[in-house]
Amino acid sequence: MTIAVDVEIAKLRADLVDDDAVTWTDADLLECLNEAVRATITVRPDVYVTTGPIPLVAGTVQSLPTGATALFDILENTASPFKRVTQVDQALLDETYRFWPGNTPQAQVDHYCADPRDKLQWRCYPPNTGTGEVISSYGDTPDAMTLSDVLPLDDQYEPALYVRALGTAYRRNTQRQDLGK
Repeated sequence: MTIAVDVEIAKLRADLVDDDAVTWTDADLLECLNEAVRATITVRPDVYVTTGPIPLVAGTVQSLPTGATALFDILENTASPFKRVTQVDQALLDETYRFWPGNTPQAQVDHYCADPRDKLQWRCYPPNTGTGEVISSYGDTPDAMTLSDVLPLDDQYEPALYVRALGTAYRRNTQRQDLGK
């Protein structure tokens, strides 16, 4: 993540043949780049990963924070003794003990089950008291970029972001009306 946003916008201007910002303002091109980042993260949630604490709610069903895109792993509880959390198959947990969702709630999590069809939620065992917190690794959404920022994704994604931003700029209805592009 070393490519400056203003450098990327200057590069876009060169290909758009708009060095004087007559057709596309900096704000327009910045929005094109932000849209490219959001589109990339939608397709590949693993390109922007956050590892940090997630407070838990009472019960078994838990959710990722707002802006998260996919759960990758639950690592450990944050309260001492920092017990590790393991992923188990829900079918195995159901087969072993069908009444596990009704167990006595605890603050620390032993296991979690994740359904690949629902990337934003998981279930914890035992049920949580609502006072627990775990360290998790999950796909996240970066803040919108400004001109003084660097691209939030690894440099290897710059060509894809560039092409997407260029296409978005051409797609927008502009003064130039060069619809062939």
